[in-house]
Amino acid sequence: MKNPSNIRFCRKYWPIGLLSIGIILSVLLSYRQLYNFFSGPVRVEADENTLVAKYIQDRTNTDDKIYSYLYGATFYYLTQRDSAVTYTSASYLLLDSRENFGYNLTEQTINQILANRPKFVIMYRDDQNSIYAQNSTMQKFLIQNFQLEKEFEQLQVRKINFY
Repeated sequence: MKNPSNIRFCRKYWPIGLLSIGIILSVLLSYRQLYNFFSGPVRVEADENTLVAKYIQDRTNTDDKIYSYLYGATFYYLTQRDSAVTYTSASYLLLDSRENFGYNLTEQTINQILANRPKFVIMYRDDQNSIYAQNSTMQKFLIQNFQLEKEFEQLQVRKINFY
Protein backbone atom coordinates (compact mmCIF):
# COMPACT_ATOMS: atom_id res chain seq x y z
CA MET A 1 0.00 0.00 0.00
CA LYS A 2 1.25 3.47 -0.95
CA ASN A 3 2.02 6.02 1.68
CA PRO A 4 -0.57 8.85 1.44
CA SER A 5 2.02 11.49 2.42
CA ASN A 6 4.18 10.54 -0.64
CA ILE A 7 1.18 10.95 -2.94
CA ARG A 8 0.43 14.39 -1.49
CA PHE A 9 4.08 15.35 -1.87
CA CYS A 10 4.07 14.33 -5.56
CA ARG A 11 0.80 16.15 -6.28
CA LYS A 12 2.04 19.25 -4.50
CA TYR A 13 5.49 19.52 -6.11
CA TRP A 14 5.08 18.10 -9.64
CA PRO A 15 4.47 21.58 -11.15
CA ILE A 16 7.73 22.80 -9.60
CA GLY A 17 9.58 19.81 -11.05
CA LEU A 18 8.10 20.42 -14.48
CA LEU A 19 8.97 24.10 -14.29
CA SER A 20 12.53 23.22 -13.26
CA ILE A 21 12.94 20.95 -16.29
CA GLY A 22 11.68 23.76 -18.53
CA ILE A 23 14.15 26.22 -17.03
CA ILE A 24 17.06 23.81 -17.49
CA LEU A 25 16.13 23.19 -21.15
CA SER A 26 15.79 26.92 -21.73
CA VAL A 27 19.25 27.59 -20.28
CA LEU A 28 20.77 24.85 -22.45
CA LEU A 29 19.19 26.34 -25.58
CA SER A 30 20.44 29.77 -24.59
CA TYR A 31 23.99 28.43 -24.38
CA ARG A 32 23.63 27.07 -27.91
CA GLN A 33 22.57 30.52 -29.12
CA LEU A 34 25.54 32.07 -27.34
CA TYR A 35 27.86 29.53 -28.97
CA ASN A 36 26.43 30.30 -32.43
CA PHE A 37 26.77 34.03 -31.86
CA PHE A 38 30.31 34.03 -30.47
CA SER A 39 32.01 31.16 -32.29
CA GLY A 40 29.54 29.06 -34.28
CA PRO A 41 28.29 29.32 -37.86
CA VAL A 42 26.51 32.62 -37.25
CA ARG A 43 29.81 34.21 -36.17
CA VAL A 44 31.66 32.72 -39.15
CA GLU A 45 29.07 34.14 -41.55
CA ALA A 46 29.12 37.55 -39.85
CA ASP A 47 32.92 37.67 -40.03
CA GLU A 48 32.89 36.83 -43.73
CA ASN A 49 30.19 39.43 -44.42
CA THR A 50 32.36 42.02 -42.68
CA LEU A 51 35.39 41.06 -44.80
CA VAL A 52 33.38 41.27 -48.02
CA ALA A 53 31.89 44.62 -47.03
CA LYS A 54 35.34 46.01 -46.19
CA TYR A 55 36.68 44.75 -49.52
CA ILE A 56 33.90 46.57 -51.39
CA GLN A 57 34.17 49.75 -49.31
CA ASP A 58 37.90 49.94 -50.05
CA ARG A 59 37.28 49.72 -53.80
CA THR A 60 34.24 51.94 -54.24
CA ASN A 61 33.18 55.50 -53.70
CA THR A 62 30.14 56.35 -51.63
CA ASP A 63 28.12 57.11 -54.78
CA ASP A 64 28.96 53.76 -56.46
CA LYS A 65 26.15 51.23 -56.59
CA ILE A 66 26.41 47.52 -55.86
CA TYR A 67 24.14 44.53 -56.29
CA SER A 68 23.83 41.73 -53.75
CA TYR A 69 22.38 38.56 -55.28
CA LEU A 70 21.72 37.09 -51.85
CA TYR A 71 18.93 37.00 -49.32
CA GLY A 72 18.24 40.34 -47.70
CA ALA A 73 19.90 43.73 -47.78
CA THR A 74 22.81 43.05 -45.44
CA PHE A 75 25.55 44.28 -47.76
CA TYR A 76 23.86 47.55 -48.60
CA TYR A 77 23.91 48.35 -44.90
CA LEU A 78 27.42 47.03 -44.20
CA THR A 79 29.01 48.78 -47.17
CA GLN A 80 26.91 51.94 -46.92
CA ARG A 81 26.43 51.65 -50.71
CA ASP A 82 23.13 51.92 -52.56
CA SER A 83 21.54 49.09 -54.46
CA ALA A 84 21.53 49.29 -58.23
CA VAL A 85 18.12 47.61 -58.32
CA THR A 86 14.67 47.89 -56.77
CA TYR A 87 14.47 44.35 -55.37
CA THR A 88 17.21 44.15 -52.76
CA SER A 89 16.70 40.45 -51.99
CA ALA A 90 17.28 37.68 -54.50
CA SER A 91 14.37 35.80 -52.94
CA TYR A 92 11.84 37.92 -54.84
CA LEU A 93 13.47 37.01 -58.14
CA LEU A 94 13.76 33.35 -57.22
CA LEU A 95 10.11 32.99 -56.26
CA ASP A 96 8.89 34.82 -59.35
CA SER A 97 11.12 32.71 -61.59
CA ARG A 98 10.54 29.34 -59.90
CA GLU A 99 6.81 29.69 -59.31
CA ASN A 100 6.08 31.43 -62.64
CA PHE A 101 4.17 34.30 -61.03
CA GLY A 102 4.60 36.33 -64.21
CA TYR A 103 5.89 39.56 -62.70
CA ASN A 104 9.11 39.36 -64.77
CA LEU A 105 11.22 40.49 -61.82
CA THR A 106 14.36 38.91 -63.26
CA GLU A 107 14.01 40.85 -66.50
CA GLN A 108 13.26 44.07 -64.60
CA THR A 109 16.33 43.53 -62.43
CA ILE A 110 18.58 42.79 -65.41
CA ASN A 111 17.37 45.99 -67.10
CA GLN A 112 18.08 47.97 -63.92
CA ILE A 113 21.55 46.45 -63.68
CA LEU A 114 22.25 47.41 -67.29
CA ALA A 115 21.00 50.94 -66.66
CA ASN A 116 22.57 51.54 -63.23
CA ARG A 117 25.80 49.58 -63.75
CA PRO A 118 26.71 48.41 -60.25
CA LYS A 119 30.45 48.33 -59.74
CA PHE A 120 30.32 45.03 -57.86
CA VAL A 121 28.00 42.05 -57.48
CA ILE A 122 28.08 39.84 -54.39
CA MET A 123 26.84 36.29 -54.80
CA TYR A 124 27.38 32.81 -53.44
CA ARG A 125 30.63 31.21 -54.47
CA ASP A 126 29.23 27.76 -55.12
CA ASP A 127 26.67 28.47 -57.79
CA GLN A 128 25.70 24.80 -58.08
CA ASN A 129 24.52 24.50 -54.48
CA SER A 130 23.09 27.98 -54.01
CA ILE A 131 19.32 28.09 -53.99
CA TYR A 132 19.54 31.24 -56.11
CA ALA A 133 21.24 29.29 -58.91
CA GLN A 134 17.78 27.90 -59.65
CA ASN A 135 17.11 31.22 -61.36
CA SER A 136 19.37 30.27 -64.26
CA THR A 137 18.59 33.39 -66.29
CA MET A 138 19.89 35.68 -63.55
CA GLN A 139 22.78 33.40 -62.67
CA LYS A 140 23.99 33.27 -66.28
CA PHE A 141 23.57 37.02 -66.73
CA LEU A 142 25.68 37.81 -63.66
CA ILE A 143 28.43 35.34 -64.54
CA GLN A 144 28.63 36.54 -68.15
CA ASN A 145 28.59 40.26 -67.36
CA PHE A 146 30.63 40.42 -64.17
CA GLN A 147 34.11 38.95 -63.95
CA LEU A 148 35.31 37.23 -60.82
CA GLU A 149 37.20 39.71 -58.67
CA LYS A 150 37.66 37.91 -55.32
CA GLU A 151 36.51 34.70 -53.68
CA PHE A 152 35.85 34.31 -50.00
CA GLU A 153 34.83 31.20 -48.07
CA GLN A 154 31.15 31.19 -49.10
CA LEU A 155 30.83 34.33 -51.19
CA GLN A 156 32.39 35.90 -54.24
CA VAL A 157 32.67 39.45 -55.46
CA ARG A 158 32.32 40.04 -59.18
CA LYS A 159 33.26 43.25 -61.01
CA ILE A 160 31.38 44.89 -63.85
CA ASN A 161 32.50 43.53 -67.23
CA PHE A 162 30.46 45.66 -69.65
CA TYR A 163 30.60 49.33 -70.56
